[in-house]
Amino acid sequence: MSNGVALNMVKMMVLGLGGTSREKAASREFFGQPQNKFYRSEFMPLAKQAAMLYPMTRNTVVHKLGLSSKTYRRAKQALKNIQRQAPSRR
Repeated sequence: MSNGVALNMVKMMVLGLGGTSREKAASREFFGQPQNKFYRSEFMPLAKQAAMLYPMTRNTVVHKLGLSSKTYRRAKQALKNIQRQAPSRR
């Protein structure tokens, strides 16, 4: 996967988590397109590459992805909520 494709996918993931209702709808539409779907087995390699290239930091979200600080804060909060809801692996 090229860096440009990874960048766009990460941007749409962040928008899906922390964007406005219109941005979330755009994210769902993006990932609903056949060329942007991926199999479960592809998720971990994609997530690892995305995390290495574009870590979830304010600098990355605001400067590399071109999104707002507000979107960053909402996405971080959404991730925390997801982590709290996940079953413990202990």
